[in-house]
Amino acid sequence: MTDDTVRLIAVAAAVFGCSVTLTGFLARLLKKNNILDIPNERSSHIISTPRGGGIGIVSAIIIGWIVDRTFTLTLNSHDIIILGGCFGLAIVCFIDDIRGLPAASKLILQIIFMFPGFWIMSETGGIFRGWLDIELDILFTGLLWLWFINLFNFMDGIDGLTGVEVFVLGAGLAFFSATGIINEQVLGPSVVFMASALGFLVWNWAPSKVFLGDVGSIPLGYLIGWSLISITPETISHPSLLVIILILPGYYLADASITLGVRILKRKNIFEAHRDHFYQKAVQNGASHSTISV
Repeated sequence: MTDDTVRLIAVAAAVFGCSVTLTGFLARLLKKNNILDIPNERSSHIISTPRGGGIGIVSAIIIGWIVDRTFTLTLNSHDIIILGGCFGLAIVCFIDDIRGLPAASKLILQIIFMFPGFWIMSETGGIFRGWLDIELDILFTGLLWLWFINLFNFMDGIDGLTGVEVFVLGAGLAFFSATGIINEQVLGPSVVFMASALGFLVWNWAPSKVFLGDVGSIPLGYLIGWSLISITPETISHPSLLVIILILPGYYLADASITLGVRILKRKNIFEAHRDHFYQKAVQNGASHSTISV
């Protein structure tokens, strides 16, 4: 067993423990303070459940990311900037979970916290580096990143679904990184994603004891989206890179994008909460949350 393998196992174990402990503590604290997701006609749940447990998984990821980078002596200004943006976004989202913010305000704030990423992309390029001029590259990459952030929020509607998605995305990125297909610097954060997701699922698996809330789903979309942007195409062709970026979050991209397109065609309010997603229809047809999530 190599030193790198031992390090990754140790980091994963610590992150899992951190995620489990923090999420369990938050489940009790949020319930005590009556910060609950109250079921309504659009919900896929029938029991009021604490909302905001995403603080645990996001905190575990930030801590694990920094610890792994510190062990490998690779912690740099880009990491600090992106993790700082994630932390700031999480604060705003927690306020939204408690008090509620207008949709337009939330979108503007998301874009503001994306600016550190735009600054980094001005140096490194985005997804379309080498294909488009830097300005267009940043613009189109930014639009995709913004959509990815929000689709994570849209798709977080049933027990276990987002936790499983984060684990699968982390596993996919870890595989491609470990085999040298994409940037090896993505490996550590990918393992952190997997471990933190498993820790959260201990409390979020059906029947869920706590929900992510916007404080979890939106920062997760932010960080995972950034990781997908960061898988530099130095060892593979651009088409192959785009295939990886599209396949790993394929279900989330398809469900959210098709649902949005259908709602636009039907002239429905795209900012209004609804039950039109495929996973929501599966629940309405009698499928269990755990069956859909796996």
